[in-house]
Amino acid sequence: MPLPSDFAHDLLRRVLFRWATRFTLNERMQLYLVEKTIDEMLEDLPELTDDHQIDADLLAKKRGVALREFRFMINYQKKSIISADPTA
Repeated sequence: MPLPSDFAHDLLRRVLFRWATRFTLNERMQLYLVEKTIDEMLEDLPELTDDHQIDADLLAKKRGVALREFRFMINYQKKSIISADPTA
């Protein structure tokens, strides 16, 4: 999956993408985590200003998004396996 055309010029997305690589090797999921993290940060902290130090907040949000999304994926996969098991 190619990166968005403005990706190279967007510092926040580049930083979040580097963090996302620590959670998954799947590039599509990495991009999803980046955009989901940005969306949630904007919803949770609309009062942020340009001079606000958000590194810790951003990393915490990234971890939360990744853990929640992967927990959902793991639960979904388990349900799929169980429903496909003829002995269950």
